Amino acid sequence: MRSHTLSLLAVLILSPLVALALGWGAWWYAELLTRERIDSTASLHRVMRSEVVAGMQARAPATSSRALFSAYCAQCHGETGDGRGTQTLDRPARSFRDGGFSFGNTRDAIFRTISSGIGGTPMPGFSDSLSIGERTALAAYVQTLGPPALDISTEDMVLEVRDTPIVVRGHLPSLGEGLPEHPRGLLIGGIDGMTAEYRVDDVRLLAVRQGRFVERTDWSGRGGTPLKPLGPVINLVDGGDPPPGFEHEQALEARLVRTMIEDGRASVTYMLDPGGLQVLVEEWTEAITHAVGPGYARHFQFHNLDENRMPTLRLPGSDHRIIERIEGPARSWIVQEGTNGRIEIQGFESDSARVIEGEGNILRLQLPSSSEANISIVTLLPVSWNETLREQLRTGGAP
Repeated sequence: MRSHTLSLLAVLILSPLVALALGWGAWWYAELLTRERIDSTASLHRVMRSEVVAGMQARAPATSSRALFSAYCAQCHGETGDGRGTQTLDRPARSFRDGGFSFGNTRDAIFRTISSGIGGTPMPGFSDSLSIGERTALAAYVQTLGPPALDISTEDMVLEVRDTPIVVRGHLPSLGEGLPEHPRGLLIGGIDGMTAEYRVDDVRLLAVRQGRFVERTDWSGRGGTPLKPLGPVINLVDGGDPPPGFEHEQALEARLVRTMIEDGRASVTYMLDPGGLQVLVEEWTEAITHAVGPGYARHFQFHNLDENRMPTLRLPGSDHRIIERIEGPARSWIVQEGTNGRIEIQGFESDSARVIEGEGNILRLQLPSSSEANISIVTLLPVSWNETLREQLRTGGAP
């Protein structure tokens, strides 16, 4: 009887415990399965979300850049980049479809143009209004509007001047150690075998070359890489890094207006803006021969001058040591010790301008008082300097 009673008590006590244990085990197993399903679902959601984001990011630049082009470029260049926008301009906008890129059509070159604009044209810079990412996307989109890259050999990249001058704009390499490169550069090749090399962000003659013209290395990379001038330099103007050439109470910026080829000569036109007065200057160079030595002439035509506010023109190399001044029958000559000890001789017509000496012995030419003026500056580069050459300048006159 006692044994039966104990068995009954054990059953009554253990049954609830066993049931409780079985229930807890079932709950734990269900919870484990649920968490696995939740983790699996969350992982799947993360994968899907990353794929969606990646897809959106892959599609975003094209959509964003197209919208940027419509907002900032299409009014001038047209929605398709054909140069037929709705904005009225003083000159046709570039047609990207025709390959109209001023400074090369690599993404880097287009990015620089978008950022800085083009001086002397309606094209503004957008560095303040668009972020780097937006300008990068926009440059990539503009590049797609141009023609496909051409398969061009090295021989095809060499430009030779024959019966008409050639004007090339692009990135100019440094002219020597310590001298800057010029992303906004200009080469003018004349039929006389002379090349004038300019920077055009603020127009200044940098160097004069003689011989072959240029290799367009940028053609092989769709633009933007430096040009390769081929002729040797015969003269570095003010050491290859000249200061501003014009002054009226302060240095004047020379803003590029246009280049032009007419009547067998190529010229560059720029605008001076002394206190609101817009003076147009057309400049060109040509090779000359003289008994004293080889050289070249720079010709300037000034338009829209104010007789009461006349700019002055700085003589190149006028901060060099002056050896002597000579009055010839047609020109006044200034003999200077040029770069690397070479002799440079500057000559000008004394009746077209007078020399004024400023601070630091800087020599400038004062234009005559009129609304129009012409000045020519001759630069001679003799091998040496002696009494015979001195006499030829004194009596020989202009070349």
